[in-house]
Amino acid sequence: MEAFTIHEEDLQGTPVLTVQGYFSDVTGRDLLTRLERLIGTGRTTCIIDLGPCTVINSPGLGTMLDLTLKVVDDLRGRLILTGLDRVKTSVLEMVGVLAMVTVAPDRAAALRQAQTP
Repeated sequence: MEAFTIHEEDLQGTPVLTVQGYFSDVTGRDLLTRLERLIGTGRTTCIIDLGPCTVINSPGLGTMLDLTLKVVDDLRGRLILTGLDRVKTSVLEMVGVLAMVTVAPDRAAALRQAQTP
């Protein structure tokens, strides 16, 4: 199993979390912890870049759905996803994630979406 990394950066005041490598349930839990911390500081709109993510396994999809529900419903946050290829789009749509987030074709578009209320 390939390792994962989550890189955090700030783009013009908007947090961007880039997931690289293998997205499993462990990745999802790490991502949720980071999102909770960011939202707790008042940064309620976050961009998640899945471009460098090579695979999302089944448990990873489950945690992606869980973290989306928690961020959007419980924490009243807003997620913008970018870096989606055909396969990622298909599986995230199938589990219901895409109905709750904004999808942007690239980082520049994601940043524009983040700066639009």
